[in-house]
Amino acid sequence: MQTREQFIIKQHQNSQFDHNHQRVWRVSGAETNWKMNFNILRSIFFFCGLTLAHSGANTTETNPYHPDMCNLLKDFGAMTEKVKSMETRLKETEICLKEAVTRLKDSENQILELQSKERTKIIFSATAGRGNAHIGPFNTDIIIAYKKVITNFGNAYSPVTGVFTAPLAGVYYFTIFYHGGRSYPHYLRMFKNNELTVFTADHKTESDGADNGGNAVFLQLQQGDQVYVSMAANTYVGGDDHTTFSGFLVMQT
Repeated sequence: MQTREQFIIKQHQNSQFDHNHQRVWRVSGAETNWKMNFNILRSIFFFCGLTLAHSGANTTETNPYHPDMCNLLKDFGAMTEKVKSMETRLKETEICLKEAVTRLKDSENQILELQSKERTKIIFSATAGRGNAHIGPFNTDIIIAYKKVITNFGNAYSPVTGVFTAPLAGVYYFTIFYHGGRSYPHYLRMFKNNELTVFTADHKTESDGADNGGNAVFLQLQQGDQVYVSMAANTYVGGDDHTTFSGFLVMQT
């Protein structure tokens, strides 16, 4: 039969054994964890060594666990060439687009210029404007001033001088008509500056009571050129609205 002292001593020995056993288990567990980690690291280093050795050895054997670096580099080089080719095509396309934009702007400018020319209207028409009075005869050539202005877009015709002055270079169309009696001959001439262009005339006659005549012409004029109608000496025309002078701008040049 155990005494109280023996029981206490035995309990202390059991407690000490448990404490030592726990210390041994903790040490054993830490040692086991360290060994596992060491084995994992050793496997990783061994695997990396195999990979480097495989890369260094010039062999055609395919590694089932890693892509072939040569093939990757080749593929990367091919992709680089494709990108360069696409960049070249994009630059060429950009140049073509710039040229197309330039041509479009040129076309727009031409259209605007044509529209501007179309809006530019130079038109005039005038009659002698003297009622039943005759013009002439005179002993010298004169420039007829057609005093009654019917139309004068652009104000290029002067009813005071009878002269049309071209405000723009271009092609113009002019007409002249007259009415007269049989007592005197009729002779009207159209001049461009001092150059004779066309004329209309009729001789004196006793066989008819009145004469009518006219002519027309296209003239290419420069800015500032003058066109007018001259009546020859010793001739005459009627001063009414039968006698006219007209013209207009056909196209600019």
